[in-house]
Amino acid sequence: EIKGQRLLLSAFGDLPSALREKIRLVIVGAPAPGCESDSRYEAALRRDAMRLGLDGQIIWCGYQTDLGPLYESMDVLVHPALAEAMCIVILEALNKGIPVIAANTGGIPEVVRDGVNGLLVSMEDSKALTRGLKLFLEKPEVRDTLRSGAHRGVDRRFSIQAFSSSI
Repeated sequence: EIKGQRLLLSAFGDLPSALREKIRLVIVGAPAPGCESDSRYEAALRRDAMRLGLDGQIIWCGYQTDLGPLYESMDVLVHPALAEAMCIVILEALNKGIPVIAANTGGIPEVVRDGVNGLLVSMEDSKALTRGLKLFLEKPEVRDTLRSGAHRGVDRRFSIQAFSSSI
């Protein structure tokens, strides 16, 4: 629940069908081995996707050790976490020039600059997330601005090198 996948499914399902049919949602991650609650959550997500008529538009990737090929296929990273101090996947995406749509929570606003390299949306608000997705998908000038900002990379304080050297 904390990563906001249900919120994302709801927001994705609320997009106009003509727009939704042009895109694919890639969900990365898998239940922890032997964790029954994780397995139930994944099953619930898949049921939600079917109920919303999204199952054919979602690619369930499971656990991945190398996200490189996935980043290469992305136009935007959506991260609607309900609570997140800092997220490595956001740093990696920005470092690869991929704009981010994320919840305005925790340390995320320190890295994702609204309207510059991504869009920040209200936490736990699927309608706000839908509006952010629509803005990105329907407005080429917004996409171009955010891509340009993302291509400038992350603030040096949040670079992968800075994180690794502080460990």
